[in-house]
Amino acid sequence: MLKAISVLSILFATSVSASDLIQKPVTCLTPTEGQEIIQEFYSFGLQPLLGFVGYSQTMWGQKYPSSFYLMHNPGPPQQTVIIEKLPSGNVCILTGNTGNNVEFDVPTLNKLLTGKETESL
Repeated sequence: MLKAISVLSILFATSVSASDLIQKPVTCLTPTEGQEIIQEFYSFGLQPLLGFVGYSQTMWGQKYPSSFYLMHNPGPPQQTVIIEKLPSGNVCILTGNTGNNVEFDVPTLNKLLTGKETESL
């Protein structure tokens, strides 16, 4: 079973003011615990699908770079997890799911994200 709690991901290139942001709890682990759960994800058959460096923000408005990874197992059942590795080495599990389909079709994703029927935006 994936051990994850959902969190709102915030892109800092948006015009959202700090008063509009929503905070949610996130499961974060020490570097040792984080590596253990990542190994557990591998044992479930999840593999890294993509990774990138992004920025996170503390509740005090400080921004810092973090590495983000999406791990996926096409299943059955499909399993997905999004992991954030902090500069401290701590690992946060941002979200995870088991059994729900993962969508890769760009037009479908555009419609889900924007509510619009378009090939690309």
